[in-house]
Amino acid sequence: MEIDIKTAKKVNLNSQAITTVYRHYKDNFLPIGIIIACIGILFFVIAPQFKNYLSSKEELKTQTQKLKFLKNNYNFLLSLDDSKTDTDFKMLSKVLPPNKDFVGIMSAITIVASKTFVTVEDFDFTLGDLNKVDDNSSKYPLIKINVNIGGSAKDIAKFIAELYKTVPASQVTSIKTAGNVSSLVINFYYKPFPPQNVNSESFVVPISAKNQSLIESVSLWNSSGLDAFPDVSASVSGGTNPSPF
Repeated sequence: MEIDIKTAKKVNLNSQAITTVYRHYKDNFLPIGIIIACIGILFFVIAPQFKNYLSSKEELKTQTQKLKFLKNNYNFLLSLDDSKTDTDFKMLSKVLPPNKDFVGIMSAITIVASKTFVTVEDFDFTLGDLNKVDDNSSKYPLIKINVNIGGSAKDIAKFIAELYKTVPASQVTSIKTAGNVSSLVINFYYKPFPPQNVNSESFVVPISAKNQSLIESVSLWNSSGLDAFPDVSASVSGGTNPSPF
């Protein structure tokens, strides 16, 4: 078998060169290896850990703020008078009912007629589906009633004035008088409870002084004293918002 002398010499020279380089730089191989390993650890271990640390620090800050927020809400709710809150809620639910309050409407007309000494001749209205909100352009759904009232013009004026401060909330939109009988068109308003969309980041807003004054005013309105909404608390616990406005 022939051996290529040139190839053999070239391999031999390469081996000698490698050996020479190794002997010359062998003391530097270990430091260089350590440096390369440190760089690898820096980029693949320390850098990700530092990034995770910064993220965890930011998350801790966010959760601390959220905890403080929840604590403030809790302290505020704890300071509320449950009895007064419940009373105000039931009263406001009569002023602006969450549904078509037939009983409340009849009671309002009866109470006001009795206080102002007028007679209710006849009336007509259409309730439709009691569980369905009527579609109209008003901000609040309403029930329109046409009622004939017997009495002098002065008595009718008293009736209207008294009706404005009687629950549920109403508005006389038309008056036609013929002799001692006046035909009134009255809108009785209601508003279903909106869906409850409460989350942990919702700030519990205290009732403003203006709204508190309004509550105190409507609490003095005429009322039959009948609880027209015996299941209101049950409906609230089932996922509705307790605010009727």
